[in-house]
Amino acid sequence: MKALFAGTVASLLLMSTAFAQDAPINTQCPVKGKPAKSNITTDHEGNKVAFCCYLCKRKFEKNPDSFRVSRSGGKTSTGDKAVIGKPAPNFTLKDTDGNEVSLSDYSGKIVLLQWINKDCPVCRRVMDKGLTQKMLENIKGLDENAVWLAIDTTHYMKAEDTAAYLKKHNMPGKGLMDPNGAVGRTYGAKTTPHLYVIDAKGVLRYSGAINDDRRGRNGTAAKNYAVNAVQQIVAGEEVSPSTTRPYGCSVKYKKAKP
Repeated sequence: MKALFAGTVASLLLMSTAFAQDAPINTQCPVKGKPAKSNITTDHEGNKVAFCCYLCKRKFEKNPDSFRVSRSGGKTSTGDKAVIGKPAPNFTLKDTDGNEVSLSDYSGKIVLLQWINKDCPVCRRVMDKGLTQKMLENIKGLDENAVWLAIDTTHYMKAEDTAAYLKKHNMPGKGLMDPNGAVGRTYGAKTTPHLYVIDAKGVLRYSGAINDDRRGRNGTAAKNYAVNAVQQIVAGEEVSPSTTRPYGCSVKYKKAKP
């Protein structure tokens, strides 16, 4: 009888181990950060990874190195920090029309992130003098598929005000709203503007100022660090400088409640 009981317990332990091995290692989709479904999975490095939908599964399978799987179930935008030379943390934000946009939507493309605030004189200066527009023109000349994403972490800013600001300056795409500052803190955004360049493999290659003209005296003749980074990426070179000290107004993060 004891032998039969012991055998039954051993069988149950083996079965539970097997089920544990078959269970996904994550509870949130590594592509969009939404709750993952246990019936939509793929095998990756000996583990099962779950996704919120089949589209995300296909994106992951196409380029898994562009995403990070959080075993704890959290979004990469609230866990991993942005580090030069490492995969850029994925994030999902709503644009000024209320549509969700993820960094992973642009997998396989060079992506430029620029923090903005219409109330910041320095942010307005680089827009009014055409520095941002000229930067994008030069970057598109190097890689026509490059993407520019404007992120507004100003805690009090309304989506319609950000949209009007970008439209006034004929900027492409929709602004992304980050009112709780989660993405800004993940990337360590300090000023408006603060720029980041991510290569087509999803690796963060540059972080810092828009150019070497802090006082705004040289206009479009100033050295643009983002253009420099993209030029080196396209040429297959190491980005130098990969970091510079950003300048502008401090990002207006939402203050934590005491």
